Amino acid sequence: MPSEREGNLKLWQCLKQTYQNDQERLQKIYLACQHIVKNLPLAISIDNLLDSDALNTELALCGKIGIIESILKAEKNSSLYFKPNEEDLSDNMSNLQDTWYIQFFRRVFEGCSKDDLPERLRNLTLIIFNYDRCIEHFLYQSIIQYFRLSEEECASLLNENLKVIHPYGTVGRLPWQSDHNGNSTPRQFGAPANYLDIINSTDSIKTFSESERLESTVRKRILSSMEHAGRLIFLGFAYHRMNMELLSNFGAERFINQSKVMCLATTLVCSVNYLGRFVLPH
Repeated sequence: MPSEREGNLKLWQCLKQTYQNDQERLQKIYLACQHIVKNLPLAISIDNLLDSDALNTELALCGKIGIIESILKAEKNSSLYFKPNEEDLSDNMSNLQDTWYIQFFRRVFEGCSKDDLPERLRNLTLIIFNYDRCIEHFLYQSIIQYFRLSEEECASLLNENLKVIHPYGTVGRLPWQSDHNGNSTPRQFGAPANYLDIINSTDSIKTFSESERLESTVRKRILSSMEHAGRLIFLGFAYHRMNMELLSNFGAERFINQSKVMCLATTLVCSVNYLGRFVLPH
């Protein structure tokens, strides 16, 4: 079992506490952790490593624990993070000037008044394949700041009007978010790791090898949003095969909107065969 030099002893103690009555599984979990540590440098991503043994439930568990902890740490170290009750996003705004968040905000809310906010947000759907909550956190804080809304007003506005779909789940819903997306685990942005909590909430995320088990309601929400789209924008999208299959599962009538669909992307690394179906007029 791990020594102080070999790994995270706090996590290991929590795993021992959780599986104290199942020593056989605890041993499998330990071996899975060792496999990840030794082989992650060889993998393109943690998802690819987990996909190499997709039926190994202990490997998936350990990988998801690592994913959740790593993302919470990345949120904490990002320019979007500020200490609750001590600062607000305006203290970090200068650090965001070169990010896409600022340009996104300007494009969406140009010429927008408070009264226009519900309609602007209803015309926007975010399909996010990452597990983090960066854009939701940014929108919540920036809308409060820019339009001088209360926290309660902004939470109600976003929950009622903005469609955000995380096909593979998230590391937890932000405290102001409703749980209508099926994630009942509230976590502050950049929250410190609570390992017992993380161990018991690994089902809140799915790796891309689990995409076939995505709930049909998630697929329907994605396809319904794309069917009515007049504009599709891909930001930092890797065009992974499984992600593209999830997006391209249309029937004979792919779009309700029969006019030409504008498609924009931030990368040239894509499949013409897949992308073409989103660009061609109907």
